[in-house]
Amino acid sequence: MMKTKQRGFTLIELLTVIAIIAILAAILLPVFGRAREQGRRTSCMSNLHQIALAMKMYKQDCRGYPLDWAETGGTGRPIYADNRWYGNDSKTVPGYGIATLYPDYVPNLRVFNCPNNDETDPKFSNGVDGKDYAHWIGDDNENNYRHFNSYDGRDPLFEISGDEELTAHGSALKYRRRPWKSSAYSGGGGSTPVISREQAKRMLIWRNPSEDTVITWCSQHRADPYSGTPRSGDMDLIVYLDGSTKTVKSNPDAGESGHGSSAAGAQ
Repeated sequence: MMKTKQRGFTLIELLTVIAIIAILAAILLPVFGRAREQGRRTSCMSNLHQIALAMKMYKQDCRGYPLDWAETGGTGRPIYADNRWYGNDSKTVPGYGIATLYPDYVPNLRVFNCPNNDETDPKFSNGVDGKDYAHWIGDDNENNYRHFNSYDGRDPLFEISGDEELTAHGSALKYRRRPWKSSAYSGGGGSTPVISREQAKRMLIWRNPSEDTVITWCSQHRADPYSGTPRSGDMDLIVYLDGSTKTVKSNPDAGESGHGSSAAGAQ
């Protein structure tokens, strides 16, 4: 009885198959990465849209918009030592800044967190308990900007000389009811206003601000959201008072209210 000789793959055949797999992986992996990022952007836009709707409901009930972080802690609203940025764990105290909407108008804290954010625990910031406010003053490094709340706090890209208010774009605070100081930034420390009448309408301190007023934006879709230097291709998501969302370039030399309206170069 003759034995059938089993033939294996040659080295050249194996190398050919490996090369084909490597080529397919090089083609498909970037596609999968872009699809994943697009899915995260869609989820982030949904969060921003929910926040805009909640702002409208809050305004109807309270006849105004939530105080921002610059207004909080002074005569506006005190921050109690046992509270966090979202209030308290028993949900008897509302949050601060844009999180004032929690829990009555935005019942899920995850709405305040971008899917791209590497901070996943609302009680901690950069893994350190006690540094959990959306706008905390700590070490002078990128950890100053790490927090669960993706849509409030300071954006390093829009800060000038460490002052979140001294900016031609209104404020480096993402949620700011009055983006400009009484003496608008003039580029040289003067008091010559540089904002137009149309820009002045885009402030949440007014009873009926323009519908294209910027509520907030998300910087978590940049290559490095904690850097003060923009990179080519960096894009942010912004949400307007009417609930619409847009993707804009991360450009510190354009826009208003940090990011804002048509001046920011909406895509």
